[in-house]
Amino acid sequence: MRRAEAGSPVFLPITHARYPVFFRATDTSRRQAQTPCAENWSAAVHTKGPPVIHDAGSRTKRAPVPNRPGWLIASLAILVTAGLAVSIYLTIDHYSQEISLVCAENATVDCAAVTSSEFSTVFGIPLPLLGLAYFIGFGALVTPWAWRSDHPIIRWGRLGGAIVGVLFVVYLVAAELIVLGKICLWCTAIHVITVLLLGLVVLDEYRRIGQES
Repeated sequence: MRRAEAGSPVFLPITHARYPVFFRATDTSRRQAQTPCAENWSAAVHTKGPPVIHDAGSRTKRAPVPNRPGWLIASLAILVTAGLAVSIYLTIDHYSQEISLVCAENATVDCAAVTSSEFSTVFGIPLPLLGLAYFIGFGALVTPWAWRSDHPIIRWGRLGGAIVGVLFVVYLVAAELIVLGKICLWCTAIHVITVLLLGLVVLDEYRRIGQES
């Protein structure tokens, strides 16, 4: 077959419907058919990796992880460690017959009366064991990895866990003061720690909202 000279017309078939249609192709049209569009070529050269589709309707912008002061993280870690230590001590006292709680006793303060009362268990589970599980779980939410994460489950789990802990504290304090008429100093320490945890978590959320706005 003889090659067409430059500038000479060439008829190329295009199948359309049931009958072929011929159009006249020049050098310019052949070059445009063989080379990509200038804009697409420029995008292919200057873009690395797969193409990115920008859709204003579906694009979601994730907020950066807020900066937290060191004293806040350290205070939460100290409180969780203290609550964990007290819970371990109360758990050992509950299951051991040889160890007794170091606690002053008078008309109002009586640790033994509180820890051996009907309110010392919930659904058959000893409260010290529940406290131990609570501080272990809450401790996992205040680890350095958890602070670096912006996952909603970790964020709201931290706030929800603190709220649930304080609600349980209200129930136990009401049982001690209204029903038993006695208080336990070790239990009170757990109560104070739990309330402080909620206060610091709420403060962190307040600072976070201020940084995001």
